Amino acid sequence: MYEPHAFQTIRNAVHQKTVTLLGSAPGAYLLEALQNNQILVCANAAALGVQAENDWKPEITLINTAVASSPNAGKPTRERLHQLKTKKLIIIESGYPLEEAEKIFKPIEREITETITLDERCQFLEAFLEKPLTGRSGDQHVPSTGFFSLLTLIQCGAKSITPIGFSFNDGHSYLNQKYQCEHIDQDKAVLRWILEKGYPVEFSSELIECMVGIKNKGVRFDFIVFNCQVPYDNIPKRSYPLFLAREILEALLTKVKAEQREGNTPHRRRTTKHHKNKEA
Repeated sequence: MYEPHAFQTIRNAVHQKTVTLLGSAPGAYLLEALQNNQILVCANAAALGVQAENDWKPEITLINTAVASSPNAGKPTRERLHQLKTKKLIIIESGYPLEEAEKIFKPIEREITETITLDERCQFLEAFLEKPLTGRSGDQHVPSTGFFSLLTLIQCGAKSITPIGFSFNDGHSYLNQKYQCEHIDQDKAVLRWILEKGYPVEFSSELIECMVGIKNKGVRFDFIVFNCQVPYDNIPKRSYPLFLAREILEALLTKVKAEQREGNTPHRRRTTKHHKNKEA
């Protein structure tokens, strides 16, 4: 499996460790709740959204060079880079050159700096996700820094990963102005892929519900049911992966029964089809 050179530094910190990965979705994040005797890794400037009284540093911060050039959320973030502290800073190249971004990121306090070039990022994503990218950078072609960080932690052998501050909604935890959420389609595709593979990632039920569209866009049976390996009633309250969680299945079951009562059967046929594929 191809991987960037910087992964060895990350692996030394997270291998066989329990990791909390913090994104910058809107919310209030208390340091005590985030750490909980776990390794804390931050994506981009997510550490700015943490409420902490004591001087502290995340173990790793992975930051995209887009932060150094973006005219949107990147601009107010750059004004606060001097407030960021981390033990290890991993700079991920996107469309903005590493050399220029490193100058802008100079105010970030860190002990170690590593870089991941654009070529390294692309090669890793294609190798790990087992498919070619449709483009080398941009929200229509690659996942966000948060989901790239998640894939990185999986590859580097984290024992378990709890993503916090991940959302498909607009806004940032550390900015007053609301900026549009990007990379949504690519992030949902990666989330779906991680769940299908069964990697040790504990996503929130809210994030899963948003991805499968239980609340907004209708149920995606083609994804949800194909990985059900046991009867519904035998699934424990905290089954893993979390998309088998009871509350989600209850929502699906309720919708199925309602559609069956109304004589609407397309979803039922798709459910049966995927059970057969799973057993084949």
